[in-house]
Amino acid sequence: MFTPPTPHRFNEMPPIMRKQWIYGCLILVILSSANLPLIIFGIDWLTQGNRIYILFLPILLDALILGWLVLRYFRLVRRARENDFRLCLHCAYVLAGLPDDGTCPECGKPYRLEKSRQTWESQFRR
Repeated sequence: MFTPPTPHRFNEMPPIMRKQWIYGCLILVILSSANLPLIIFGIDWLTQGNRIYILFLPILLDALILGWLVLRYFRLVRRARENDFRLCLHCAYVLAGLPDDGTCPECGKPYRLEKSRQTWESQFRR
């Protein structure tokens, strides 16, 4: 079940998930604030009086972006489960077949396989 993170759970998230939530929220806030003048004033000259159509564009754009973010979340969940939760915490690179401790070949950050597995499992096995 998809639930937004609470402040307590947010600190327990892998860094890659925290970054995605922050970027997603920023994108939605920026686009919503950029579309606010369209919603309030409308642009009659652009639509030749059909103001109702232009009001749905910002809402549709925000819904598409939110759907894209939810889709990315579920792809990450599926990827983690398919690889037995052996993903890098910083870039979600698949660590299957690599030693238990080492450096991630993708991002270059150190990892401990057991800690990574525990963190991913605590996020997705609820």
